[in-house]
Amino acid sequence: MGEFDISAHAAPWESTTTDWAAAQLIRIPWNYTAHADAFLERVRKVDAIARLQNFAVVVAWNAHKQYLIGLGQKGVHVLPTTIILQGSEKFDWSSIPAGELVIKPAIGVGARGAMKAHCDDAALHAHAMELLKAHDMLVRQFEPCVSSHGEVSLIYFSGHFSYAVRKVPREGEYRIHAY
Repeated sequence: MGEFDISAHAAPWESTTTDWAAAQLIRIPWNYTAHADAFLERVRKVDAIARLQNFAVVVAWNAHKQYLIGLGQKGVHVLPTTIILQGSEKFDWSSIPAGELVIKPAIGVGARGAMKAHCDDAALHAHAMELLKAHDMLVRQFEPCVSSHGEVSLIYFSGHFSYAVRKVPREGEYRIHAY
């Protein structure tokens, strides 16, 4: 117990022996993307028996990058984003912005599965087709300032701003978390 009377216990989300009723916070693990449905089902079950501060509905909303489109529709400045659904064998590349693009799984962490290339690059198209076999895919125009200035995550608790984290890629890299 510390100054704020908070204690922490780490347990793998896959654990079947953990007493989840005492849980108060779900930390998003780096391995959830490989088993997103099972992870989100676990979060829902824990939310039903515990007093989570990050509710299951918020964790599920945040897991899929579709939320970026919703934020943009509500007036939040986000890079224009297109979501292509898993299994889409053909889609109209002309509906995608011209220039350099970034594609990645719509449920993902860091830069796993990400690729940056010109919209006409055959390797980008091939990578997209591979991604779409197993994932919904996010497509957005590459924003060069991410390479030089990074990106900022704003953290809120109960609707109140708490802090911000600025993440900057290594020199010559566009990805914050290179995999």
